[in-house]
Amino acid sequence: MSNPYADADTPRGRSRVLTWGTVRSALALTFFGPLLFFLCNALLAVIYLTHPAEGGKLPLLILVVIVVGMLGVLAGLVLTLAGVCMTMAVPSDTGARTWSLLATVCAFVFVLLCVVLTLAGYDSYARDFHAAHSAVAIDERLKPAENPPFSDKELSVMGLLCEAALGVGIVCHLLALRAMMASFRRPGVALLVLLYLLLVVAAFAGVNYLLFQQVKELGPLNLGDVETTARLALAGVALLALGGLLTTALVRGGIRQGVIHPE
Repeated sequence: MSNPYADADTPRGRSRVLTWGTVRSALALTFFGPLLFFLCNALLAVIYLTHPAEGGKLPLLILVVIVVGMLGVLAGLVLTLAGVCMTMAVPSDTGARTWSLLATVCAFVFVLLCVVLTLAGYDSYARDFHAAHSAVAIDERLKPAENPPFSDKELSVMGLLCEAALGVGIVCHLLALRAMMASFRRPGVALLVLLYLLLVVAAFAGVNYLLFQQVKELGPLNLGDVETTARLALAGVALLALGGLLTTALVRGGIRQGVIHPE
């Protein structure tokens, strides 16, 4: 079977090359977006650990860095979402477009649920603040409603759906990358993507198992155990992020090699 990307001198071939250029741009966004997201989160974590707020006051420079870091986190999320959406430009005969479409749907569901959970958390904070400062005069329009918008069970279900959307979205995106490499006859890179996919699934299963065990025990929390678990979780997330960046870079390079030097 001849490689459909080998004839780049025809109009169809040039169109396919341009299409893959869009996909490579999408992968660049999914590379630099998560990189910016994690770097800004690391910066905010360093500031939190090294500059604890004393009396609610922080130096102006630190406040500026915090604002820039939060904007960087938001920009990283936007770049990542845009990159996932742009991967739908992949040619349909590669078998990757369906996975890209599913990954995009999961990404939007994840973002929507995150917004709802964030607003619900803000409502809970406002309710607690109002209860703790009932003597403070507050405008009636700013007072929270008597009943919360969601019950604890509904919030738990939305949290599980949010996690499921994230996990399924990542799996679908990786399956799309594997299909891209398979279409270019790059079995080595496709195998690496599949191995990383299995690693991600194992990590999600391990995290959920730990959470289930903590909820099941319902005993007093040991601060040392919590700190150890948090450090292990952060180390695991860092390794997965590094693996994801490496996988994205390899797939992007594989597309370039497949277009320039088709077999």
